[in-house]
Amino acid sequence: MSAVVSRAEDQKGSVATRSAPRSPARARSATLVCGAVLAALVVSSSLGPVAEAAIGTVPTSTTITTSVASSVTGQPVTITATVAVLPPGVGVAPDGVVFYDGTTVLGAVAPVNGQASVTTASLLVGVHNLTAVYVGDHVLASSTSPLLAFGVNKASTAVTLTPSTTTPISGQTVTFTASVGVVAPGAGTPGSAITLMDGTTTLATVAPVAGTATFSTSILAVGTHTLAATSTGGTYFLPSTSPPLGLTIASCGCDWTEFRGGPNHYGTAPAETSLSGADVGQLTQKWADITDAPILSSPALVSGIVYFGSEDGRIIAVNAATGAVVWTVSTGSPVHASPAVVNGAVFVGSEDGTFRALDALTGALKWTIATGSSVDSSASVANGTVYFGGTDAEVYAVNAKTGSINWTATAGGAIYSSPAIGATELVVGSNDGKIYAFNLATGAQVWAWGTAGAVVASPTVINGAVYAPSDDGRLWVLRADTGAPLWWKQTGAIIESSPAVVNGVVFLGNNSGTVFAFNAATGATIWTAATGGQIHSSPAVANGVVYIGSMDHSVYAYDASSGATLWSYATSSPITSSPSIANGSLYVGGWDHALHAFTLLTPQSPR
Repeated sequence: MSAVVSRAEDQKGSVATRSAPRSPARARSATLVCGAVLAALVVSSSLGPVAEAAIGTVPTSTTITTSVASSVTGQPVTITATVAVLPPGVGVAPDGVVFYDGTTVLGAVAPVNGQASVTTASLLVGVHNLTAVYVGDHVLASSTSPLLAFGVNKASTAVTLTPSTTTPISGQTVTFTASVGVVAPGAGTPGSAITLMDGTTTLATVAPVAGTATFSTSILAVGTHTLAATSTGGTYFLPSTSPPLGLTIASCGCDWTEFRGGPNHYGTAPAETSLSGADVGQLTQKWADITDAPILSSPALVSGIVYFGSEDGRIIAVNAATGAVVWTVSTGSPVHASPAVVNGAVFVGSEDGTFRALDALTGALKWTIATGSSVDSSASVANGTVYFGGTDAEVYAVNAKTGSINWTATAGGAIYSSPAIGATELVVGSNDGKIYAFNLATGAQVWAWGTAGAVVASPTVINGAVYAPSDDGRLWVLRADTGAPLWWKQTGAIIESSPAVVNGVVFLGNNSGTVFAFNAATGATIWTAATGGQIHSSPAVANGVVYIGSMDHSVYAYDASSGATLWSYATSSPITSSPSIANGSLYVGGWDHALHAFTLLTPQSPR
């Protein structure tokens, strides 16, 4: 048989009558498409010389079937055409069959024993109108199969999520690898975005490469996280989500979670080992995050993010390594208080009287409390409760998750002091000159001790003793359970600096510009050091070094044992913010509108 069948004279010299195919245009098209296949079928005919194209009159029928009722993206599908010679004709059809998807040719095949097949995995999602055309020859008529509507669906996918470590600690970089594959019988490589979720919080959306996407973060908060990766699917593939991945971030003990480092206000970073008296002299500024107003707030650092407030009415979170802004939240009024960052939430008040709980990763609002006046008191968080004071003279104990108020207690004056948490008591100072202790569980007043000046600084509670400075120039040391005085020390000037108590020594500054070290048990002076301005900043102690800011524009580092100056850095304006220390770096805010970050690195220009 020939690929192009000709009309020829038969043995009697008559011309064969052409039988009209069901679809003449499709038959002629199929004849041309099948040229390569049908060329192998050319034979010499005794019917006479070829005169012109002709198709025979013996009727045929063509039907098609598929190997599956429907398929998915990438699944191989075999389409089989069966060509039958209809009576009165006999035999099998030897010539070519062309397979179509609509008007698109899928393949051309010569039938064997009346059957021809083509296999394709390239059918796209949707309904395909499949047909097969038997092209016919000078004896057999062409025929076209009935249309077969064949559906192709999106292929299922499966996502896996794997962390680089299963035992991370806060601040450690964890790399997550999400891989998306196609579930058999489908095939292909999904290219749609993969989103990594931490509960309901989106961490990142990444375009996969060859089905794999990676994302690294060092800012997951201490606690248990339920993570999952979702592939959005797309035109050809169904979406899917990985099985939940439970990952617990352990505390490294190196975060500075709130004002004075923790709810007891010890003012120390016990896990700090990178900075020491031997190398602190090499501290250099690695970045300075510039805001639109002075920074009085003292920074908190948790899981690689530094949190602080600004006089421009913002709460700001920046990357601890680079200073890049992670998020900002506008409060509409200055933020003097220092944020507390615990269990993935940021707790801080502002001058508009609002106390906020924000998501630590995104800044999204969790809840708010409207107080009667400004909130300058920095929050302390312990056992699921947030404690803070207000200038409305109230102390608030609030459920950290819900924002519901557990109790309030009233002092005799505005509260700027930050509460310190003891074994069973909360201790806080007030502008009425008293130091108050309230029961942690109920808010009932346990005791109050009167001084001769406002108590603006925040107390420290350690080893059953309260260390509380006053504007009367004294450092008062009281029993935590009864408020009875143990000893006091006159420093000669107003004290707005909150004490750090480390290894049996009390460190603090006063408005004369002097830094003091006292024996914590007796009050005996161990050493003093002079700065050039008032000290409102509170000391931070780590690895044998005392860090403190001064209104002489400088931040200082002193040897904790001797008081020798180990390092200083001069900014362009006063420093009343208190230093925070974590992971080999020092952070402090300034009136120069900058949060300064120092470390043992080559200096970097302010951004």
